[in-house]
Amino acid sequence: MRQTLPKSNILRGYKRFSRVINDGASISGANFLCFIAPATEKDNKPHSAVSVGFVVPKRKVRMAVHRNRIKRLLREAVRKTLQDLEHSIALKEKKIEIILMFKGNQSAAMKNLTAENVELEWRTIHDEIEKVV
Repeated sequence: MRQTLPKSNILRGYKRFSRVINDGASISGANFLCFIAPATEKDNKPHSAVSVGFVVPKRKVRMAVHRNRIKRLLREAVRKTLQDLEHSIALKEKKIEIILMFKGNQSAAMKNLTAENVELEWRTIHDEIEKVV
């Protein structure tokens, strides 16, 4: 059994990212900023109730290795709780798009950024998402 985030749950495309960031509600955590917007019908319909995109700005984290590590930790945290989130959103008969953006800086964040910290912060954001939607 593959333990990866399914492609149907990954948000892609500049237009979709822009729409979610500009029009969506935001939730702020210690290291991450979360944007949430309802999926529109004119977009390529997501196959699932939740689509997630990940952003780590090059200005904040200069080294590609560190940007990729942050995205990998985020994907893993989301994958572990995705079924719970999809179930709660599907019960409300909605489809949402989420963007998780890293807002820390490289020097401070890379020292403190562990899988446990990322998962803990994602859980708090996850709970806020359920309240907002």
